[in-house]
Amino acid sequence: MTDTIGEENIMTYKQRDRLVFLVKKMRETASKIGPMHSWWDTIFDIEAFLESERTILNKSVEEWISYSENLLNKKNKSIL
Repeated sequence: MTDTIGEENIMTYKQRDRLVFLVKKMRETASKIGPMHSWWDTIFDIEAFLESERTILNKSVEEWISYSENLLNKKNKSIL
């Protein structure tokens, strides 16, 4: 068994778990505001990335994690 997932978007199970956690928190935050929240495009892109589908932004798993953490940290430092 390898410690990576997928062929398109190589990531470890730990990275995938982290990104799934972050996108869940982002979705919870955006849902409170509604469809006009500015994070929805990013959320949809991350979810597509996790499914090895085409994304609008071309980022690595490390870049997606960092970007998501930065957005959530700006919103509420206690989320993470």
